[in-house]
Amino acid sequence: MSSSQQHPDAGTRSRIRATVPAGWATGESPRPEVEFFTFPHVDGEGVFVPNMVGVINPFAGDLHEFSALAQANLLALFDDLHVIDVSWWEREAGHARTIITTRTENGRVLIGVEYLFIENGWAVQLTATVTPPAYRALRPVFDGIAASASVAGHAGAAAGGTAVEQVITLDEVASAAVGQPCERLDSVRATGQYRSRGPVLSGEALELLVSLAHGHRPGRLGGTPPALKELQEAGLLDGRRPTEESELILQLLASPSAQVTVRAHRGTAATDFQAWFDGSYAVVVAGPPSAYLDHDDVAQVALTGHRQLDVITTEALPTSLFAWAAAGPAWVVPLEREEVPREHLEAHWTGPAPAPSAGCVDTAVWAEPWFIWTLEAVSNRGTLDQVVRVTAGDRGTYRLADGADGGVALLPETPQAVFEHLLGTVSELVGPQ
Repeated sequence: MSSSQQHPDAGTRSRIRATVPAGWATGESPRPEVEFFTFPHVDGEGVFVPNMVGVINPFAGDLHEFSALAQANLLALFDDLHVIDVSWWEREAGHARTIITTRTENGRVLIGVEYLFIENGWAVQLTATVTPPAYRALRPVFDGIAASASVAGHAGAAAGGTAVEQVITLDEVASAAVGQPCERLDSVRATGQYRSRGPVLSGEALELLVSLAHGHRPGRLGGTPPALKELQEAGLLDGRRPTEESELILQLLASPSAQVTVRAHRGTAATDFQAWFDGSYAVVVAGPPSAYLDHDDVAQVALTGHRQLDVITTEALPTSLFAWAAAGPAWVVPLEREEVPREHLEAHWTGPAPAPSAGCVDTAVWAEPWFIWTLEAVSNRGTLDQVVRVTAGDRGTYRLADGADGGVALLPETPQAVFEHLLGTVSELVGPQ
């Protein structure tokens, strides 16, 4: 896609100008409010076609206000929306925003990327929608289209734009560090909590389930053990035989294409997330997620070995793990003291520890309760490198690495980068489908 073409409506009817790659079509608006619509040619029936649509409206506000309103509108539009990241984005014409989301539509996971900018009083929102397998290849293409977008000259300067009635609260630490207004993201991050509809099982019941997956059958003597009764009540056993609903679970537990294990802790409370999967489905066994681990009763459940069982599509696995670790939207900025002695770092793993410097970012990051999680991934294609991260609440996620002076470095990792790493990990483990 080295060549490109100008959107045919540019300079005529559409108020949004953009350059699209050769081989991409620009069609009639799917909705009356849509002024820009482009998509690549895709062969095959029943195949989701990636696309980008654009809307434009007069707006009498700032970029952080436009971003906050866009976030609220997206959450109101989709019931199962996960907001992955809200980030700044530099255009040649000035500052801009991106919002990355995932949702499920007709059983298919979709990733959305919103590109927001304000020009001549017009608020422009370009929305790219793509499936997880195509995301990494098409994201640079969508970025290029968005970077070329502008308000057509014939649109003039917008007048009478929508005013923002409520005051958008700013993240003072991020705003000072970045040098531009950054809206608080804690409320939108809270909506992306880990969701599971599966039964909560004891450690004994899970051990029995794994045993059944490897061909063992419970004996008939000695009545009905509690673990057996749990599996029966969860609909996984009919008497002492697996139900039709549990066949997929047993198959994946016995011979998965790949496995991901995350071991995590906050203070003295430990938890974990395990997934056995192939190219289509994943069996997830999860302890309490980060968002709930501070509750004493929840932490006690984790200590007793109880875990929640679920079956999801493999495409949904990165989002589930991302939500479980609470790695959602946050303004992540570099620390002033990036490398610290290992013993200083480990002191904060089990309790409060002072920040290694007096900078506002360092102080804010070290004031948060940390959720430390270690990702291990293996498949019949090989074992991937272990990755250790710290999710520091409102301040986001930092990856741990060996420092140049013998200590440990905390490297800022945007939520987008974390999600794309999880997406790439799952893709690499199962390979092309």
